Amino acid sequence: MTAKRFIFMAAILLLLCTGLGIYGFVKASEHPKDYQSAGEIRWVLPPSTSHHIEYIDGVFFVSKGDKMSVMTVKDGKPQWRARGVLEYGGKDRLIYCEDRKYGYMDLDGKVLIKARFDYAEAFYGDYALVRNGESHMVIGRQGNELYTFEEETTVTWEKEGLLSIYDDGRGEPDRILDCGSGTYAEYEQSLSPLGEGLYSELVKTKDDDALLVIRDKDGRLKFGGERFCSVDQFDHGVSYVKKENGQCGYMNTKGEMVLSLGGGWEAGSFREGKGVVDTGKRILIVDEKGRTTAERSKGNIVGVRFCVFSEGFTKVLVEHETHEKGWGYMDENGEFVVPPIFLHVEPVSQGCAIVQYRSSMGIVKVK
Repeated sequence: MTAKRFIFMAAILLLLCTGLGIYGFVKASEHPKDYQSAGEIRWVLPPSTSHHIEYIDGVFFVSKGDKMSVMTVKDGKPQWRARGVLEYGGKDRLIYCEDRKYGYMDLDGKVLIKARFDYAEAFYGDYALVRNGESHMVIGRQGNELYTFEEETTVTWEKEGLLSIYDDGRGEPDRILDCGSGTYAEYEQSLSPLGEGLYSELVKTKDDDALLVIRDKDGRLKFGGERFCSVDQFDHGVSYVKKENGQCGYMNTKGEMVLSLGGGWEAGSFREGKGVVDTGKRILIVDEKGRTTAERSKGNIVGVRFCVFSEGFTKVLVEHETHEKGWGYMDENGEFVVPPIFLHVEPVSQGCAIVQYRSSMGIVKVK
């Protein structure tokens, strides 16, 4: 085969593959009448098999190989920022690598802390863990070294500003360092914040099962010490809970069930003052009082446990007539705004969302 003929055949093959790809997306955008309110898909970043996308703290990280491009969105359009061998470095910060050393820069590539560490972690509030040789250090936002630990010591964040220190690397931490004051405290079993001034604590039953109780900020038991299998974060004074007795639904901060789920009912976490409920025949959008604000027929929607509102939209899973399942997005009125054709979708952020169509990832505009 001559070189010219080879180039000609390669060009024909490329056009054919491109045409089939476009046809695939056209066919994918054809959806049942029930979802036609979604309209056409609007891409902020067209799908591609060559990149991977993550969203962290208001920033899209688009990676191709070992290179990372940082992207934010303004008025539905991509704004490309720094690019290189980068990692997430905390709020509005990136970790960069130069001559096998690590430092920090802002989202536009301006160096904030020169690369001088063998290892660096993302900032957690005003502090970050770094390492040179076998020594771990805590640095401040200007790169100033605040604390140094011996090489046998293991350190991890307990929460923002509080560092757990393990002298032997096992069991419970030996002490807690308050990075702000430089003082140490003994380790105490921490409570997990639920919002609204409430906290959950893990307790063991006589049968050695693990359940949760809820306490206030002063450590006092709430709701008569009632025990729960699971408790979501409170939002607008409401949380999705599952009690030890099997009852589940939306509970307020007084311990009252504003909506108990009947047999076969299902609900998603309560967010932005709204929850999604599946009655088996209808999909309900409810408020913090348990009142229905919108509803629609269930159709082929497959459960709602993962339906959580973000910026007024929730992802929804649908099983099509072909028995294939696809994710899309629904608004607070129960109307689809993005057709359910995707293999995987992320929560809406900045009016956009990361989606996966087959083996390609992209970013769609939701509002």
